[in-house]
Amino acid sequence: MKQTNSASTLGLVFCLWLCAIIGCSAPSSNLATNNSTASTNNSSPFKPSPSNSNPPLLPRTTPTAAPTAAPEPGIDQSDLEDSSDLAVVNNIKAADKSITYEHLKKNADKYNGQAWSFTGKILEIQELEGKTVARIGTGSWGSKPVLVTAPFTTDFVEDNNVFIVGYLTGSYSYESQAGWNITIPSLTARAILKPADAAKLKVSSNKKGK
Repeated sequence: MKQTNSASTLGLVFCLWLCAIIGCSAPSSNLATNNSTASTNNSSPFKPSPSNSNPPLLPRTTPTAAPTAAPEPGIDQSDLEDSSDLAVVNNIKAADKSITYEHLKKNADKYNGQAWSFTGKILEIQELEGKTVARIGTGSWGSKPVLVTAPFTTDFVEDNNVFIVGYLTGSYSYESQAGWNITIPSLTARAILKPADAAKLKVSSNKKGK
Protein backbone atom coordinates (compact mmCIF):
# COMPACT_ATOMS: atom_id res chain seq x y z
CA MET A 1 0.00 0.00 0.00
CA LYS A 2 2.85 2.33 0.85
CA GLN A 3 4.55 1.49 -2.43
CA THR A 4 1.44 2.46 -4.34
CA ASN A 5 1.21 5.82 -2.61
CA SER A 6 4.89 6.44 -3.27
CA ALA A 7 4.42 5.68 -6.92
CA SER A 8 1.44 7.99 -7.16
CA THR A 9 3.39 10.73 -5.46
CA LEU A 10 6.32 10.29 -7.81
CA GLY A 11 4.00 10.34 -10.80
CA LEU A 12 2.39 13.61 -9.67
CA VAL A 13 5.76 15.21 -9.08
CA PHE A 14 6.88 14.10 -12.53
CA CYS A 15 3.80 15.61 -14.17
CA LEU A 16 4.33 18.90 -12.39
CA TRP A 17 7.97 18.93 -13.40
CA LEU A 18 7.05 18.19 -17.02
CA CYS A 19 4.44 20.97 -17.05
CA ALA A 20 7.01 23.35 -15.69
CA ILE A 21 9.31 22.52 -18.56
CA ILE A 22 6.85 22.60 -21.48
CA GLY A 23 4.64 25.34 -20.03
CA CYS A 24 1.21 23.94 -19.28
CA SER A 25 -0.13 27.48 -18.87
CA ALA A 26 0.33 28.08 -22.62
CA PRO A 27 -3.10 26.71 -23.59
CA SER A 28 -4.88 29.08 -21.21
CA SER A 29 -2.77 31.96 -22.52
CA ASN A 30 -3.61 31.04 -26.09
CA LEU A 31 -7.26 30.77 -25.15
CA ALA A 32 -7.22 34.26 -23.75
CA THR A 33 -5.55 35.50 -26.90
CA ASN A 34 -8.09 33.69 -29.07
CA ASN A 35 -10.95 35.07 -26.99
CA SER A 36 -9.54 38.56 -27.40
CA THR A 37 -9.24 38.04 -31.15
CA ALA A 38 -12.76 36.68 -31.31
CA SER A 39 -14.05 39.63 -29.35
CA THR A 40 -12.31 41.94 -31.79
CA ASN A 41 -13.63 40.04 -34.79
CA ASN A 42 -17.18 40.13 -33.41
CA SER A 43 -17.33 43.88 -34.02
CA SER A 44 -19.54 44.56 -37.06
CA PRO A 45 -17.51 45.09 -40.24
CA PHE A 46 -20.42 47.22 -41.61
CA LYS A 47 -20.31 49.83 -38.88
CA PRO A 48 -19.50 53.17 -40.59
CA SER A 49 -16.35 54.89 -39.56
CA PRO A 50 -16.63 58.38 -38.03
CA SER A 51 -15.29 59.92 -41.24
CA ASN A 52 -18.18 58.42 -43.22
CA SER A 53 -20.96 59.18 -40.75
CA ASN A 54 -21.28 62.78 -41.96
CA PRO A 55 -20.68 62.94 -45.73
CA PRO A 56 -19.94 66.38 -47.19
CA LEU A 57 -22.88 68.35 -48.50
CA LEU A 58 -23.43 68.48 -52.22
CA PRO A 59 -22.25 71.70 -53.87
CA ARG A 60 -24.92 74.37 -54.08
CA THR A 61 -26.34 74.98 -57.53
CA THR A 62 -28.22 78.05 -58.80
CA PRO A 63 -30.36 78.12 -61.87
CA THR A 64 -29.01 80.29 -64.63
CA ALA A 65 -32.32 80.82 -66.36
CA ALA A 66 -33.90 84.24 -66.48
CA PRO A 67 -36.27 85.06 -63.60
CA THR A 68 -39.86 83.96 -63.91
CA ALA A 69 -42.59 86.45 -64.63
CA ALA A 70 -43.25 89.04 -61.94
CA PRO A 71 -46.70 89.52 -60.42
CA GLU A 72 -48.84 92.08 -62.19
CA PRO A 73 -51.29 93.58 -59.68
CA GLY A 74 -53.76 96.09 -61.04
CA ILE A 75 -52.80 95.53 -64.71
CA ASP A 76 -55.49 94.63 -67.25
CA GLN A 77 -53.86 92.03 -69.49
CA SER A 78 -56.63 92.29 -72.08
CA ASP A 79 -55.76 95.97 -72.54
CA LEU A 80 -52.07 95.20 -72.95
CA GLU A 81 -52.84 92.76 -75.74
CA ASP A 82 -53.75 95.76 -77.89
CA SER A 83 -50.43 96.50 -79.59
CA SER A 84 -51.86 98.68 -82.36
CA ASP A 85 -49.94 101.84 -83.25
CA LEU A 86 -52.64 103.95 -81.62
CA ALA A 87 -52.51 101.97 -78.37
CA VAL A 88 -48.71 102.12 -78.30
CA VAL A 89 -48.65 105.86 -78.97
CA ASN A 90 -51.26 106.53 -76.29
CA ASN A 91 -49.23 104.45 -73.85
CA ILE A 92 -46.09 106.43 -74.70
CA LYS A 93 -47.94 109.71 -74.21
CA ALA A 94 -49.26 108.52 -70.85
CA ALA A 95 -45.78 107.48 -69.66
CA ASP A 96 -44.63 109.48 -66.65
CA LYS A 97 -41.29 110.96 -67.71
CA SER A 98 -40.59 112.23 -64.20
CA ILE A 99 -40.10 108.65 -62.93
CA THR A 100 -36.40 107.74 -63.02
CA TYR A 101 -34.67 104.43 -62.35
CA GLU A 102 -33.46 105.83 -59.05
CA HIS A 103 -37.09 106.43 -58.01
CA LEU A 104 -37.96 102.83 -58.85
CA LYS A 105 -34.90 101.48 -57.09
CA LYS A 106 -35.90 103.31 -53.92
CA ASN A 107 -39.57 102.31 -53.92
CA ALA A 108 -40.88 100.59 -57.05
CA ASP A 109 -44.17 99.63 -55.42
CA LYS A 110 -45.07 103.31 -55.11
CA TYR A 111 -45.35 103.55 -58.92
CA ASN A 112 -47.23 100.30 -59.48
CA GLY A 113 -49.64 100.68 -62.41
CA GLN A 114 -48.00 103.83 -63.81
CA ALA A 115 -47.35 104.03 -67.55
CA TRP A 116 -43.62 104.09 -68.30
CA SER A 117 -41.29 103.77 -71.27
CA PHE A 118 -37.53 103.39 -71.61
CA THR A 119 -34.71 102.31 -73.90
CA GLY A 120 -32.24 99.60 -72.93
CA LYS A 121 -30.19 96.56 -73.87
CA ILE A 122 -31.42 92.97 -73.54
CA LEU A 123 -29.33 91.10 -70.98
CA GLU A 124 -31.43 87.91 -70.88
CA ILE A 125 -34.58 86.89 -72.71
CA GLN A 126 -36.76 83.77 -72.74
CA GLU A 127 -40.06 82.76 -74.24
CA LEU A 128 -42.59 80.35 -72.76
CA GLU A 129 -46.15 79.56 -73.86
CA GLY A 130 -46.40 82.61 -76.07
CA LYS A 131 -45.04 85.01 -73.45
CA THR A 132 -41.73 86.79 -73.01
CA VAL A 133 -39.60 87.37 -69.92
CA ALA A 134 -36.46 89.51 -70.16
CA ARG A 135 -33.96 91.50 -68.14
CA ILE A 136 -33.24 94.82 -69.77
CA GLY A 137 -30.29 96.99 -68.76
CA THR A 138 -31.20 100.68 -68.85
CA GLY A 139 -27.73 101.91 -67.93
CA SER A 140 -24.23 101.46 -69.32
CA TRP A 141 -22.64 97.99 -69.28
CA GLY A 142 -25.95 96.32 -68.41
CA SER A 143 -26.47 98.29 -65.21
CA LYS A 144 -29.85 99.42 -63.86
CA PRO A 145 -31.78 96.31 -64.96
CA VAL A 146 -35.56 96.07 -65.27
CA LEU A 147 -37.53 92.82 -65.41
CA VAL A 148 -39.90 92.97 -68.38
CA THR A 149 -42.77 90.56 -69.02
CA ALA A 150 -44.90 90.64 -72.15
CA PRO A 151 -48.01 88.70 -73.27
CA PHE A 152 -46.41 88.10 -76.68
CA THR A 153 -43.19 86.82 -78.27
CA THR A 154 -40.60 88.84 -80.18
CA ASP A 155 -37.73 88.37 -82.61
CA PHE A 156 -35.32 90.28 -80.36
CA VAL A 157 -32.40 88.43 -78.78
CA GLU A 158 -29.70 89.14 -76.21
CA ASP A 159 -27.60 92.28 -76.75
CA ASN A 160 -30.28 93.94 -78.91
CA ASN A 161 -31.16 97.53 -78.07
CA VAL A 162 -34.90 97.99 -77.61
CA PHE A 163 -37.54 100.55 -76.73
CA ILE A 164 -40.17 99.32 -74.28
CA VAL A 165 -43.46 100.85 -73.23
CA GLY A 166 -45.98 99.49 -70.77
CA TYR A 167 -46.97 99.68 -67.12
CA LEU A 168 -44.86 99.35 -63.97
CA THR A 169 -45.65 96.36 -61.76
CA GLY A 170 -43.61 97.08 -58.65
CA SER A 171 -40.44 95.07 -58.03
CA TYR A 172 -39.18 91.53 -58.42
CA SER A 173 -36.61 89.62 -56.35
CA TYR A 174 -34.48 86.67 -57.44
CA GLU A 175 -31.21 84.93 -56.57
CA SER A 176 -28.15 85.50 -58.72
CA GLN A 177 -25.63 82.81 -59.70
CA ALA A 178 -23.38 84.05 -56.91
CA GLY A 179 -26.16 83.55 -54.36
CA TRP A 180 -27.04 87.22 -53.89
CA ASN A 181 -30.66 88.28 -53.45
CA ILE A 182 -31.39 90.96 -56.03
CA THR A 183 -34.47 93.18 -56.30
CA ILE A 184 -35.16 95.11 -59.50
CA PRO A 185 -38.09 97.12 -60.89
CA SER A 186 -40.58 95.22 -63.05
CA LEU A 187 -42.79 96.24 -65.95
CA THR A 188 -45.39 94.59 -68.17
CA ALA A 189 -44.80 95.64 -71.78
CA ARG A 190 -47.37 96.63 -74.35
CA ALA A 191 -44.72 96.81 -77.06
CA ILE A 192 -41.04 96.02 -77.55
CA LEU A 193 -39.69 97.97 -80.51
CA LYS A 194 -36.49 98.99 -82.19
CA PRO A 195 -35.54 102.45 -80.89
CA ALA A 196 -35.63 103.78 -84.47
CA ASP A 197 -39.14 102.41 -85.05
CA ALA A 198 -40.32 103.94 -81.78
CA ALA A 199 -38.91 107.32 -82.84
CA LYS A 200 -40.71 107.12 -86.20
CA LEU A 201 -43.93 106.21 -84.43
CA LYS A 202 -43.62 109.22 -82.16
CA VAL A 203 -42.92 111.55 -85.10
CA SER A 204 -45.87 110.19 -87.07
CA SER A 205 -48.12 110.60 -84.06
CA ASN A 206 -47.04 114.19 -83.54
CA LYS A 207 -47.76 115.04 -87.20
CA LYS A 208 -51.24 113.55 -86.97
CA GLY A 209 -51.89 115.50 -83.80
CA LYS A 210 -51.22 118.85 -85.46
